[in-house]
Amino acid sequence: MARAVRLGTLSRVMGMTDSIEAVLLGFAAYGGVGAAFAILFLTFGVARVDPAAQGTSTAFRLLILPGVVALWPLLLVRWLTHRAEDA
Repeated sequence: MARAVRLGTLSRVMGMTDSIEAVLLGFAAYGGVGAAFAILFLTFGVARVDPAAQGTSTAFRLLILPGVVALWPLLLVRWLTHRAEDA
């Protein structure tokens, strides 16, 4: 009986490990897509979305980099809707 309890606990721990691994993989994918988007957005999009950011320094762009990586879905929507208004 004790062996069956240990095996049951082991399978629960392994299942939880798989779940944690899947969540961490999801965070990594979100951050990777956010980093790729940030490179494009900080190079081409930030001045189009916010005219006050036009002609800003590299230090400013590095300062907003973490926020762009974290909020990339919102900034993508804003960039796309802003570009559609300009056309």
